[in-house]
Amino acid sequence: MPDSSRPLKIKNFGKDRSFSSVSELKGVLSSEYRGDHVSLVYPTRPHGLLRTVYVSVDQAGDIRETYGEQAIVDFQKISETLL
Repeated sequence: MPDSSRPLKIKNFGKDRSFSSVSELKGVLSSEYRGDHVSLVYPTRPHGLLRTVYVSVDQAGDIRETYGEQAIVDFQKISETLL
């Protein structure tokens, strides 16, 4: 059973990490995952369906969506939709 107090997850080839806040997630991504490509998984409102966002972290610590326009990840939107 997932820990509801730590709903945000970085999935990285079996080395998963869970977080309780979006700010904690963002800080760890930008400092510890530079040069990596990982996925973020979190439950969304209103029903708890899991959303997956594939991200790439560059050497400067900027976090961008891996596919599509490769826009900067909108962590505010993640906060607003997080269950």
